[in-house]
Amino acid sequence: MKFGIFTSIMGWVALLVIGSGVLWGISAQGPGATVQDRATAGLILFVGVAMGISWIHSRKRIRTIEYQARMLRTRLYRMQK
Repeated sequence: MKFGIFTSIMGWVALLVIGSGVLWGISAQGPGATVQDRATAGLILFVGVAMGISWIHSRKRIRTIEYQARMLRTRLYRMQK
């Protein structure tokens, strides 16, 4: 269960990082912005997307484990009858 909570928090953090990267990218397009500002915005977006993809894979793994546990409980219940 702790892994599920961690994964949920990671998803929200990924959304926050992506949002801040988008805002930084918008501000980096304005006058007076440097190439370094644009590179920083791109890096923030990249990190946020990487975290988001990792979160998606973690959720899939958790759902698979939950499904397997449910199936094992069902089979064990049927064997006990």
